Amino acid sequence: MNKIKSVKDVTIVLMAHDRVDMIAEAIESLFLQNNINIVISDNSETDCVESFVRNKYPHLEYVRRKNYPASELHFNEILKNITSRYFMVFHDDDILIKNAIDGMLKVLEGDSTISAVYGNAFIIKGMNRTKRTLINNNVLPVVIKNAQELAEKYILFNSIGAAPFSGYL
Repeated sequence: MNKIKSVKDVTIVLMAHDRVDMIAEAIESLFLQNNINIVISDNSETDCVESFVRNKYPHLEYVRRKNYPASELHFNEILKNITSRYFMVFHDDDILIKNAIDGMLKVLEGDSTISAVYGNAFIIKGMNRTKRTLINNNVLPVVIKNAQELAEKYILFNSIGAAPFSGYL
């Protein structure tokens, strides 16, 4: 078992799968966050992501998960190995804005009844970011009080205020 080493309160696990053309931008957006532990968890079919990450970002923790080809198995293995107080599962095609984690932490630590927070996202069509956001700002903020509410938001993605799981902290 590969326990994810963390001395910081927040670990962001970037799930990678054969998208070496996108992962650099995702990683660079994580460098715009404060005081986080970054882990690359790669279940790629090829060695392209591993080679890229080990060459360009040798200081990052990298875990190869060849035995978890299905994304849900990959995700479950990540969950088993988190040791930090907070975590976010991120994808190789996601980008965080500067200091996004600071804002999320402020919300989480400001209200002990909140179990999870997430940020809004811009919709990307092709290679272009649109002005449309994933969640209509009229329904924000969405408060999630427990694990069941988090699961329901994720499983019932068409519910009001649902965000992709990779945006939750």
